[in-house]
Amino acid sequence: MAARFFGQYLVEEEAITSEQLREALDLMDADYEKLGELAVKQGYLSDAEVTRLHREQRYVDLPFGALAVKRGALTEDQVDSLLTIQRASRLRIGDALSKLGFLTDDEIEARFKSFKFEQDSAVGRSRMLPAELAGSKLAEFLVGFFPKITQRMSDIRLKLVEGCSVGERHMRENTASVMISGDESLLLTLSVDDDFAEKLMWGLLGGELGPDDERPTHEDTLGEYVSIVSGNSLMALQEEGVHGRIAPPSYDPTPPEGGVAFVLVSTIGSGTLVMTPMPASES
Repeated sequence: MAARFFGQYLVEEEAITSEQLREALDLMDADYEKLGELAVKQGYLSDAEVTRLHREQRYVDLPFGALAVKRGALTEDQVDSLLTIQRASRLRIGDALSKLGFLTDDEIEARFKSFKFEQDSAVGRSRMLPAELAGSKLAEFLVGFFPKITQRMSDIRLKLVEGCSVGERHMRENTASVMISGDESLLLTLSVDDDFAEKLMWGLLGGELGPDDERPTHEDTLGEYVSIVSGNSLMALQEEGVHGRIAPPSYDPTPPEGGVAFVLVSTIGSGTLVMTPMPASES
């Protein structure tokens, strides 16, 4: 059984339609306020300061609040206050469906209990590494890190389904790879559809294009992103003795031979993260 989001579960159980789910997700997106937006609203930061911090987030593994504190833009008390406001006001998928009149509160509660029962086992399995990657600290870190940094940078919420052998069915319209070589060597490949790539692009751009900025291609977006993910992973693993170097991105759409595919269960678009272990002689 694969890991799923509650909204996806409701569609598959025919409790709601896919159109109703999209309407509920749109309502959640419209209602959700990012920490930077709240900081401006509370008078803590200017729009320019928020934009600068968002751009810096592309290259550092820090949430917006932690980065703002590190740069002296916000105090820890201010960040705590903003997080409290954000948590209190955030609309959940069940709330959105109820607000739109698609399901009653009692129906949502009953459906969620069934969903939670199924997911308790599925989510645990989604984090297990197959034999090809067993013992790899880098692969283990990437499985846990990739969903977090993707949500942080682009507001795409996702889960990784347990790894299996990669095939043509896993490849989408846009593909980029980087070779990570060193103490542990693997080829990291991200293949996604246009919807996922577009959302990721705007996340990397901080939500807007400057007057002199040229719109990047989806291919360039993925190349930059897999490089950022790889670089942050290596920095985080240095204390555990994992060192390496990252080659420039490549864009071969062919499924990597011997690769392990982790399908992305995503709120936006679809795709696959592929990790291919490489022998030292090929590093």
